[in-house]
Amino acid sequence: MGEDFDKDINSLTNNPWVKLTHSQSPESSIKNKIETYQLESIDFEIDIEKKKYFYWMSSSAFKASIDKYPKIIEKYHFCGPGNTYNEISKILGNDKNLFVELSYDSWKKKLLKA
Repeated sequence: MGEDFDKDINSLTNNPWVKLTHSQSPESSIKNKIETYQLESIDFEIDIEKKKYFYWMSSSAFKASIDKYPKIIEKYHFCGPGNTYNEISKILGNDKNLFVELSYDSWKKKLLKA
């Protein structure tokens, strides 16, 4: 549901929230974090500029991809709600081609039905 679906996520539990993330993660509503992994740049051979639809699980992956393939910024982008959506929305400057889909699986099923 995204970590900031409700500005007071503490209403879900009395236990403190801890976010498992990486050292370069953007600020979030969850202040306690544990850096559990490190981002690494990878090269991929797929010509993604020819793709039309993208599902992002991370704003970091989105940023790295548009740095390498800036033309994809005009394509259709999907991600979960919360920080990923917020960060991608800041980069796109509008929401005309950014949509929320709760999971990759549900996005893929809807896309394949269309």
